[in-house]
Amino acid sequence: FEKMSRPELTGHASLFYNAKEARKYDSSSRMVGIQREITERAIELLKLPEGRPSFVLDVGCGSGLSGQVLEEHGHVWVGCD
Repeated sequence: FEKMSRPELTGHASLFYNAKEARKYDSSSRMVGIQREITERAIELLKLPEGRPSFVLDVGCGSGLSGQVLEEHGHVWVGCD
């Protein structure tokens, strides 16, 4: 069993985290599904009220997939990556 290396350890992050890679990430149904599950679980854990918008800071938001789920639940968010 070989441990996977992180791409950012082999070169500058901009080589691996750019608009092209973000589009691939956003178009992956697997990634979208995982982000949806994680965000819905976060909403539960944070006990965000249903029917009342909360303002959420998403640190490490990436391309904003989690923010889309927050919006679907009626919340407002701002993200930084």
